[in-house]
Parts: sequence; C-alpha cells; structure tokens
Amino acid sequence: MSDPVKKKKWFRIPAFLLALFTIGQIISFTAVQRSHRKNGYYWPHFYNELPENSVDIVIMGNSHANTTFIPEIFDDILGWETIHVNTSGESIYQTYFEYQEVLRRQNPEVVIIETFPIYAGRYRGELLLWNFSFF
Repeated sequence: MSDPVKKKKWFRIPAFLLALFTIGQIISFTAVQRSHRKNGYYWPHFYNELPENSVDIVIMGNSHANTTFIPEIFDDILGWETIHVNTSGESIYQTYFEYQEVLRRQNPEVVIIETFPIYAGRYRGELLLWNFSFF
C-alpha cells in the first residue's frame, strides 16, 4: 500500500469515532432537554403551575427516578399528565412525607415509587425487616 492510502485509512477511523460520538451526544442532549422542559424544578412547578387534581401519574424517589422516567413519554403514550416530585439522595422517609404532600393537592391514578430509597444508605447485610414495613 502506498503512503497516501495508509494515511487516508487511518483518517477514517478517528473521523468515524468522532461522528459516532457527536451523534450520541446530540441524541442524549435532546432526550435530557425534553425530559426537563416540563418540570425541571419539581416543587415550584408542582405548587405554582399545576392546577389541583390535574396529575394522573406521580413519579417519586431519588435521582434514579429522575433519570429513569421521562414524564413526556408517559404523557405521549397514555395521554395522561405526569410529573416528577423527587430529590437527589432522597430517603424512603422523605418519599413518605412527599407522598403526603402530593395527596394534599393531587389525586393521582398511579404513583411510581423508585425503590432505591428503601435501603436508606444501608448495605445488603445491614437491611432489617423494618426497612420494608411501608409496603
């Protein structure tokens, strides 16, 4: 192989990887922007913008719920109104009190509780039966 052909071949690999990375970033950025457009600040949105009894699905839990569930997908597929009410590092106790607060203003058909807060920072060997007494 001649020298210009080798250079062209080696140029294709980084160009392909760069294009793949760029496409991945664009797709990821679009999904993140869409997921936070509706209710990026959960509680202010909950109190200031939502009419009472207007939410059909409430998603609760810690940041795992925030990054896993995209309310707009539920809205698009089911035609229901969906909202996140969660915080980073949330414990099951905080979830419980948030649930009580949600019920003061909303009457949701479905409540999705992400289960990682049940562990409350405990390791598997430290779990006690009382951790699951909420269910």
